Amino acid sequence: MTINKSSFLSRPFLYKAVSVVMILSLVLKLIPIIYTNLFSAELNTYGYTEFLINYSGGFVRRGLSGEFLMWITSSFGIQPQYIILALCFAAYYIVFKYFFKQFKAEGYSWWIIFSPLLCGYVYDIVRKDYILYVVAIGIFLLIKRNPLNIWRQSLAILLAVFGIFMHEAFFFWGIPLFALSLLTNKKHKTFGWLSVIITTFVFALMCCFKGNEATAHAIIKSWNNILLHEPLVFTTNNSIGALSWDTLKTIWGHLRLNIYPASGYLGLIYWPFLYLVVYYFISFFFCVFKPTKDNDKNDPLYLSVFFLIVSICMSPLFIFLSCDYGRLFQHAAVISFITYFTFGKNIGQHFIITKLCDIVSSINHILARLVPPSKGLLAIMLLTIGISPCWFNLNSSLTQSPLGSIGFGLIKLAIKTYQTIL
Repeated sequence: MTINKSSFLSRPFLYKAVSVVMILSLVLKLIPIIYTNLFSAELNTYGYTEFLINYSGGFVRRGLSGEFLMWITSSFGIQPQYIILALCFAAYYIVFKYFFKQFKAEGYSWWIIFSPLLCGYVYDIVRKDYILYVVAIGIFLLIKRNPLNIWRQSLAILLAVFGIFMHEAFFFWGIPLFALSLLTNKKHKTFGWLSVIITTFVFALMCCFKGNEATAHAIIKSWNNILLHEPLVFTTNNSIGALSWDTLKTIWGHLRLNIYPASGYLGLIYWPFLYLVVYYFISFFFCVFKPTKDNDKNDPLYLSVFFLIVSICMSPLFIFLSCDYGRLFQHAAVISFITYFTFGKNIGQHFIITKLCDIVSSINHILARLVPPSKGLLAIMLLTIGISPCWFNLNSSLTQSPLGSIGFGLIKLAIKTYQTIL
């Protein structure tokens, strides 16, 4: 992953300035996260406990990773937090490298990768997200070849099932475009419907075996029998304790947090507005920052279509099944870009959605007339888009943006320096 220095230096000032800001913002985000997880990681947090759920209390959603980790820890004595860290950072590297190669190969401005919509969102890097992005890349690489054979399609379905076993939310954002690719192609409709039926059944299975308090206590007890240092405790504020949540109360709680945070009903205004901003940014970025290469290019319209389709499929998560908006926006953006780049110039052969493309083209045309896209506008959006990790919080939204992360980082550094001098 090397950057061509001569071509980089020949770019306009705007290109160089924005790219430096994007790189610096990611570095400032990564340093404290890496330091915290290497030297003072807390095993009882949401991220780590998400991996520790196992089948000690019976079959339960998300338990597959915990079984694997428990076997490693029991067999070799390696504590689970070190395995989790290695897996998460390895997955992050794979996703980053994949995007970097794709952007460079197509001649696109590669620093969009550092946006919070893609690899710039590292607030929850110790989660299953980047591992699932690797799974999604594998699925689409398997089905992109034409003609498909039964083995690649079968393996793709197995990977899709694995993704749902890892985290049931994968069904909402990782499955739709995979199934659509097969369903819209007459030659693959049978496998398309098979993938829909199988993944829907597995998702329903996860919903039925969602867990309870007894399950959570059994999981905690199983881990405390082999953990050498920090013991697990039962709390509803981590992923194991969340297994005991009541479904209806959970739905109502997420709905309330999403539309009525501490600042009032701003969620009703803020989230739809932010979605429109993100959609505009994704739809027009490649149109404004055009590829530097003259080879066959993908049609950026498909990126808009993919983002819209996945967003609609994720609407239950956006409304009442989650309040982790930073992750949700990243899921929708990442899977759209993965699909867009993986299928390349043959994208139209795999997604026969002409009518939908016509509708989205009309929407984009209206947006372009209302707010004409320009390099300056898109650059400002790239630098200022920040998504609150959980429900609406203005401070965290600003902190997650590239410019905000640098500004808050410098302020913290100045305060620490001042305190040290005193």
